[in-house]
Amino acid sequence: MATKITQGFLDRSAERGSTHFYVADGAANDITTPLADADAVHDGMAVLTLCNFTDQNLIVQVQADTPVIPTSVFAQREVALWIQYTDSVTGDYGTMSIPGPNLTLLGQAGTDEVDIIANVTMAAFVVILEANLVSRDDNPIEVVRARIIGRSN
Repeated sequence: MATKITQGFLDRSAERGSTHFYVADGAANDITTPLADADAVHDGMAVLTLCNFTDQNLIVQVQADTPVIPTSVFAQREVALWIQYTDSVTGDYGTMSIPGPNLTLLGQAGTDEVDIIANVTMAAFVVILEANLVSRDDNPIEVVRARIIGRSN
């Protein structure tokens, strides 16, 4: 099975949100491989969100960022970047969402869809995701869609 990572966020209203994703397991007693993959995704998310990070967890907490209120009034967890991917082997779908997306980088006039190929910032993040994430069944993933959504978690 793959290692599940939970990434916590803090928005401008001091509300917390989170997203979950999977990375490949390392060898026995090796957490450096999953941590390196999780850190690469964390760094990629940092470019996309206006929210601040609060924590990143495997089974135990492996990263704790200082939960300081973001300065941008648009750093709100009620708006998210929703990413859909498929398991390259089974075809099963998976999703993840990142709260408080930077719409200056990701927003496109007249649509909630984010072009995963033509949008340079998003395309770079897709490369990071596909290189570092796996499905629940520990298979490679392929990002197939991204959009800006509203949510209530």
